[in-house]
Amino acid sequence: MKKLLVIVAALFAVHAYAGGASIMVCDSMAICRVPPPYMDYDALVLSFSSTAGGTINSTTNFWLSQDCQGDPDASLQLLDSPIPSAGYWILPLDGWAIYPDGTDFSIQWTIDGCPATDCINGTMGSSPDICQF
Repeated sequence: MKKLLVIVAALFAVHAYAGGASIMVCDSMAICRVPPPYMDYDALVLSFSSTAGGTINSTTNFWLSQDCQGDPDASLQLLDSPIPSAGYWILPLDGWAIYPDGTDFSIQWTIDGCPATDCINGTMGSSPDICQF
């Protein structure tokens, strides 16, 4: 009976993270940065793959400290963001460059029923790593 409950729980978890009708490939989500000239500054982005065109809903939580502790200093929710087709995409966090280089931060993204990304620590102007497309 205990083994059956573990199997049912595992199957439920896979279904819950699949996002139902979501177009997201949850395992593909990665946080990186894109240097100029994409924008006039290093742009913090979430890169991800989609299985089809459609829309996604996302939430971004941003802290001006390491380790995503306590209430975020900023939170952004985007509803029904268009994704044109299956492929590899980036979702930039605009406006984060208002803080001077060297400012520590942490960030976490959630999209369409996927588990939240790990908490990523960074420093303005130098980390996380530059995106590799």
